[in-house]
Amino acid sequence: MRGKSVCGRPGFVTCCRTRHGATRCSIKRHASDCTSRPPASGTACVGTYASCCDACTTGGCATTTTTTSLPPWACSGGSAPSTCGGTCDPGFECRIFPEFAEAVSCGCFPTGATLCDDSQFPQCGGACPDGQACGALEVVDAGGVTKNCFCFDPGRRCEGDANNQCVSVGYCPPGSVCTVAMFRVPPQPGLPPPPGCPCCGCERPLD
Repeated sequence: MRGKSVCGRPGFVTCCRTRHGATRCSIKRHASDCTSRPPASGTACVGTYASCCDACTTGGCATTTTTTSLPPWACSGGSAPSTCGGTCDPGFECRIFPEFAEAVSCGCFPTGATLCDDSQFPQCGGACPDGQACGALEVVDAGGVTKNCFCFDPGRRCEGDANNQCVSVGYCPPGSVCTVAMFRVPPQPGLPPPPGCPCCGCERPLD
């Protein structure tokens, strides 16, 4: 169904418009046609899938998974971050992107798409490179709580051992966030954090 897909239509994007909990998908000629005209009391985002069948969820744009229509992650030629002057397929642009536990990289994304690290926490539904999923991460330390969205390998889970001591920091299913606590109780001034942490696991986001 050509009318509900951008396949073979360079520059066109899928557009997810959400209002009062209901989301509708349409095809727009430019990304700005989508994001600059959100519905009243609602939101609009550029989908990361080529087809309306996959682009939207009840809450907005669908999170990319291991099966996506994104082109190869690397830009062709150009300079390294933070300039990222490489080239991509028509309808895509080369943009700087921070990967979890990695240095920043340059990658090809749909023109105007919301990248994972720019998406709203804790939903974290922005675009990721092929083979990765956008997930929520919050870190609790003496300075407070830091909340971010990162692209993770979906096979790398956020989990602790039997005592919740952190084994790996990674992806959590939608509706939960990877919470990393640097201490179990508030540390005393001038003293190191209590032993047994950092602790981590998939939890409900902190208020």
